[in-house]
Amino acid sequence: HYYMLPSPNTLYTHIHMHNTCMSHAHHVHTPARQPVENPQETDIEESIVILQENDPSLTDLNLNNHPMIDSDLIDQVIDALSDNTQLSKLHMVNVKFSEDHAIAFAEKVLRTNRTLTVVNLESNRITPKGIKAIMRAIAENKDIALRELRLVNQYYPGGARAEADIAKYLEKNMTIVKLGYTFTLPSYRAKADKFIMRNTDLGRKKRASITV
Repeated sequence: HYYMLPSPNTLYTHIHMHNTCMSHAHHVHTPARQPVENPQETDIEESIVILQENDPSLTDLNLNNHPMIDSDLIDQVIDALSDNTQLSKLHMVNVKFSEDHAIAFAEKVLRTNRTLTVVNLESNRITPKGIKAIMRAIAENKDIALRELRLVNQYYPGGARAEADIAKYLEKNMTIVKLGYTFTLPSYRAKADKFIMRNTDLGRKKRASITV
């Protein structure tokens, strides 16, 4: 199992651009890759049961690079998350999370979820259509708590279509303060950066009002 390195144009916060990768060839199908030294050994089926039971002991689920995960198990994780109100962080990097998975995750989870604060779906197979579904669900969920979303290094090129959708729906979201995505067009990157800055300022003002 492998994961792809981020591009220099990846937007991670409103302050920092990620400069790990020196290559300027964006959205290619065979980018430079690094071997994963410690693949996850989380018991997926047990985790699904815990999610279904809404057990408060599970707040951070890491399935990154899991050697045993398949499409059906991803579907089961999504279904289990649909009624879960305990999980705060979900990491599913490099597990062949597809367009169909993205659409199901958007409709069954993101549209109504109030507890997830971190979602990491880097290095998967999410298409622009899948990205749009995710961003639209986030924008339409007025009770969402999501602060960090990572979608960088998808197998399929996102291009202007995906970048436009990210900027469009990010404008309607007031919670995300960290976004991982490779922008190729400066105009959309600038818009996303502006909304991330706005959300960061809103969060700072909210915290200040609570402490007063």
